[in-house]
Amino acid sequence: REVLPPHGVGGELEAALLEVGRRHGDAQRAAQMEAYMRHNAKFIGVNAAPRRATAAAVLKSAPFAATYAKPSFDLALDVALEAWAPTYERELQLVAIDLISAAAARTFKATWPGKATHGNAAADNDTVTKLRTLITTRSWWDTVDCLASHAVGAYFSSLSVAQRQRVCEQWWSADNMWLDRTLIIYQLRYGAVADFDTMKRHIGMALGWHGCAGGSGGGAAGSSADEAARVDAKKKQHDEFFIAKAAGWALRQHSRVDGAGVRAFVDANGHRLPKLSVREATRLLSGGGGGGGA
Repeated sequence: REVLPPHGVGGELEAALLEVGRRHGDAQRAAQMEAYMRHNAKFIGVNAAPRRATAAAVLKSAPFAATYAKPSFDLALDVALEAWAPTYERELQLVAIDLISAAAARTFKATWPGKATHGNAAADNDTVTKLRTLITTRSWWDTVDCLASHAVGAYFSSLSVAQRQRVCEQWWSADNMWLDRTLIIYQLRYGAVADFDTMKRHIGMALGWHGCAGGSGGGAAGSSADEAARVDAKKKQHDEFFIAKAAGWALRQHSRVDGAGVRAFVDANGHRLPKLSVREATRLLSGGGGGGGA
């Protein structure tokens, strides 16, 4: 279990956001939201539009505007880590994700979204740890998918190929389903500059395919024993809904810019891709999806 940092960075901000949010909350709506999310989080009962409007008003007010109206990417991550405390409702975490997404767009505008597959920066261990903590703590698709496609996608676009590979290898080794999902879908907003080879490799790695375990973004494979151990660990995810869905989603999104490439990949691997992945991947392609392994 990841350990969250002590309270302090954005405590006053979060208290103000919660106070305003709870004024607009609705108990019946909160119960519906919790049921929809399979009771993986507690909710105040505020929909997205009023949540964003009230958060914007708080962020622009004194004494928060100077620090939090346009925070750095790292400060936004720190605020989010505070918001991830188990006593806070989900709306606060979603506000924090909006803050991170906006900060990512400002910080990595040279490479993201869809401007470059990679940059030349070195990975910062502190930033990588913060991202990993947010992904693996209080995890469900509503937070993980936004973090993956915005925060991680933007940050990875700034890294050199070697640095991105190093982080990916660390995350694969963690044997965490949400990190695996992240590595499949982080390129969702890359468009025509997406690294399709890496995407395919990540899908294969998450599904436990032989021959995929040694390089998540280029590089030599590890030992046969290491690969065998990793394949065995990942094979159990083949029928995991969140992995199969992620694979299909990433492929479907990439089919918008490379339909022929996606079709060729699905045709070549339909016998070992989950049926859900095939169905999702080919939704935009003529002829739809056929075949697909269990």
